[in-house]
Order: sequence, then structure tokens, then C-alpha cells
Amino acid sequence: MNITGSHSVPASRERVWELLHDPDALQRMVPGCQSLDAETPQKFSATLAVGVGPIRGRFSGSVEIEDVAVPESYKMTLNGQGPTGFVSGEGMINLTEDGESTLVEVEADAQVGGTLAQIGSRMIQTAVRMLMGQFFDALSREASP
Repeated sequence: MNITGSHSVPASRERVWELLHDPDALQRMVPGCQSLDAETPQKFSATLAVGVGPIRGRFSGSVEIEDVAVPESYKMTLNGQGPTGFVSGEGMINLTEDGESTLVEVEADAQVGGTLAQIGSRMIQTAVRMLMGQFFDALSREASP
């Protein structure tokens, strides 16, 4: 499943970069995030409570950051397991200065398995777009002075 999205955040690229690498800020911004703990500066463990349609669950997993080009881009790899299936994927996050704002662009590929995959990719993509929108809105609020 291909996931793309972009959002203009009313803050400098350095501020947005800082927020995207702050575990406390990310925990506040990621919908359903119950915990986000840094194992190393580039690897995090996370627990999220999320649902897609009638399927709800608590997922535990890891996030790794690679190919870092401060403050422009990085690659993120995600692996998660829960009672209703698994999610894995990787994506690129790009930050581009746009006047006094920063354009955040996400392009990712994800695989979903188990009961979660049985509800259909269209419903999953709708849920992902909704969660991504909630994240971008939270990022904009968090970045505001």
C-alpha cells in the first residue's frame, strides 16, 4: 500500500525537524500513541491504540530512523504487531522551506497482514489519511509559538 501526504506547517524547518525528533512531542502528536521510548537516538519503541473500522487493537513495535540529512530528510522504518495483525513499512520524510512555513512531505510503502488486512485496502487507506491529517494538525499546533 502506497501512502503519500503533505502539509504546510507554520514554522521554520529547524523547528519542525526538532519536533519530528522529540519523543515527547511525537507522543503528543501521533494519534493513539500511548508510549514512545528512545532506545537509541535512531531507534524507538512504541505502543499505539488504533482502530480501522470495527477492528481495534493495541500495537507494539519499533521505529528506526536512517539516511538522515539534517534538517532536510530522513528515512523511517516501522514494524508493529497487535492482536489483529501486523504493519510494516518504510517511508521518506522531506522538509522544504516555504517562506515562513515548512512543507512536510511523506511518501511511504506499507504492508498490512492478519485480520486488519481483511477489512480491505480502501478502508485502511481512508483511516491512514485520517490519522495522517490528525498528525499534521497536531504538528501545526505544536509548532505554533
